[in-house]
Amino acid sequence: MDSIQQLFQIDWKAFGITIFLVLLGLQTCIKLFQWFLFDLLGIETKSMRLKKHEHELLIETANELKRLSEKHKEDMDSFSNNRIHDREQSFSIQKELITSQENISKLINSLEKKLTEMQDNTNKRFKENEEKENRRVQAELKDKIGQSYRYYHEVKKINDIEMETLEGLIKTYEDYGGKNSFVHSLVQKEMYTWEHIDKI
Repeated sequence: MDSIQQLFQIDWKAFGITIFLVLLGLQTCIKLFQWFLFDLLGIETKSMRLKKHEHELLIETANELKRLSEKHKEDMDSFSNNRIHDREQSFSIQKELITSQENISKLINSLEKKLTEMQDNTNKRFKENEEKENRRVQAELKDKIGQSYRYYHEVKKINDIEMETLEGLIKTYEDYGGKNSFVHSLVQKEMYTWEHIDKI
């Protein structure tokens, strides 16, 4: 009953203003972070590069279609205004339209090829960055495992909480691709021989 009364005693106006200010601050922080990364440092994300390239390709395609449309309109206006009905000019217009369609088809194929190449390059860079990050995290985890090992190796005792922490570090190290190191050949073999106690 007291909790319900306390709920009705909340100043909802102040609560709403506080939520609004927190969200506004969060949005400002995100914009500052984006400005710092993208504008100041010039770092682009995979999605930004892809969108930028897609935008450029769309503009290029739109310009080509606009040019062809204007050319077609000029041809049609010329045809209407001059009342050209002879087969030779009609054949020339038809031939130019076929050529335009072929050019558009080639342009679309070229765009698809460029997009595929960009996607492959982006995926390759992303994989390389992910591997570098994994190696960095592996090194940090290996260092933490080494520090714990040196301490508990000296005292030959460990409590359940620290054992669980050490096992968790080793599991995370393996999840990031760590294998065949002193972690497995030395730490894992020895840690289960230490005396289990309540406190160290």
